[in-house]
Amino acid sequence: MLANPLGIADKRIPGSEPGDYAAIADFILRITEDIWERKNVDLIRDCYSENGPIHTLGGEVIGAEAVVRNTVRTLAAFPDRKMHADGLVIGGNRETGYYSSHRIGSHMTHLGPGDFGAATGNSADVVTIADCVVKDLVIVEEWLARDNLHLVEQLGLDPHAIAKAQAAIEPDAPSLVWRNEQLERLRNLPPTAAVEYPDNPVAEPGLFAAAVISDLWDHRNARHVSDAYAKSCVVNVPPGLKIEGRNEAKDYFAQLLDGLSDTRASLDHHCVSRGDNDELDLALRWTVRGMHVDGGFNCPGDGAELLILGISHWRINKNGIVEDWTLYDQLAIMRQIYAQPPGSD
Repeated sequence: MLANPLGIADKRIPGSEPGDYAAIADFILRITEDIWERKNVDLIRDCYSENGPIHTLGGEVIGAEAVVRNTVRTLAAFPDRKMHADGLVIGGNRETGYYSSHRIGSHMTHLGPGDFGAATGNSADVVTIADCVVKDLVIVEEWLARDNLHLVEQLGLDPHAIAKAQAAIEPDAPSLVWRNEQLERLRNLPPTAAVEYPDNPVAEPGLFAAAVISDLWDHRNARHVSDAYAKSCVVNVPPGLKIEGRNEAKDYFAQLLDGLSDTRASLDHHCVSRGDNDELDLALRWTVRGMHVDGGFNCPGDGAELLILGISHWRINKNGIVEDWTLYDQLAIMRQIYAQPPGSD
């Protein structure tokens, strides 16, 4: 069974009891299997709150009933979806709520109509990271990032056509409010401070994460950021790319920055899972605001104001980041670009 297959250790932190972290891990893993593979969709009403938000770059989902509708629609399009837990980091406590960051690999076949149009019959492998706040074994808030561009490409569809079609749809009020709130928050961040890297990332993972995010997005220093990675690092990023080595990672970051100007970033959450050796798994959630530069994200035009919701899983040791799994929805970014044609306010 799925009882703690990733070996989540019990954590003795203020507000937690022996076994709490293992219990939360078991809860997250079991409901994922029951809902998606056993198709027990009614379980959603027991494990999601009535009005809790799920934040995605493609739009807000509010409450258990909306989650049910979205799940039914996804299962109709991909009825053979199989999922496996690739990573799970647990944080938090009983008082404020437990926090899970769950990295999921999925294999599925496009057998029915859905968000991407008529069935293509093509199969795809896609990675998702879901960050959840759990109170009394109920998910009260969630942030979700999926590599939708890679999914669409594997289905043999034109991502630009899909992004343009989605851009023509007026966003609902909750999605518009959330996007505007996030952009305003990022616009009003205080001036950037000097970046301070800890001597040992394992000893101070939060400071290390904040330094990398600020150095990349606020200071736009791709070369310096790449030094935070181990020489033989493996970096997994959208759309389905696997980058090996520090120099290759630097080139990727530089290309990413070339597509955006005036970037500001916020590290919104992090939590860690410590192993038995000198490594740890670090889960971090971050947001970025920037202005699109022509050619960025393979899209034409300048000046669209973009919001990026990113979630990363890093395996780190004293030498820095050994493995990186970072997700953001590039298809939703393209949608933002096509929704704001050049010259629009």
